Amino acid sequence: MKVLRTFIWPGDPLHIYHEGDVFPRPGIDPDEGAVRALVADGLIEAEKPARKAKTKKEG
Repeated sequence: MKVLRTFIWPGDPLHIYHEGDVFPRPGIDPDEGAVRALVADGLIEAEKPARKAKTKKEG
């Protein structure tokens, strides 16, 4: 997920996330609630659902 605004996250307080960075950084595993809160606050972009590959119907 991409960082939209610079912030310090309490779950990783020794790191500053800057606009354009990837959240979370390697080795950090936030819980779903923390991610939802950051998205709701406009700090990171919402994760886009994986797109399913289209299959050609055979008939």
